[in-house]
Amino acid sequence: MAEKSSENDLQTLRDDMATLRADFKKFSDDLKVLGRGQADAARDELGETAERMREEFRRILDETGTRGRQSLETVESEIGARPLTSVLISFGAGLLLAKLLERK
Repeated sequence: MAEKSSENDLQTLRDDMATLRADFKKFSDDLKVLGRGQADAARDELGETAERMREEFRRILDETGTRGRQSLETVESEIGARPLTSVLISFGAGLLLAKLLERK
């Protein structure tokens, strides 16, 4: 009788181990699927963020270019309006820069 009980216990243990292995495999597979889903979501979010940053960079670059062109046009018109004053200011700035660099 004790031998029969031990065999039953051993068979129950084997069945429980088989069930545990199957459950662990399913759990492992579920984790892989979940991990892939999160990785895909993170990759998509990163791509969207990169695209927004790219668009913002282009906007800022365009805005900076526009401002630069406007500043250049303003300087050109000032020089055209007062050529002698512009030459004298440039000459004075050159002399000042030469003196500053001469000290070193």
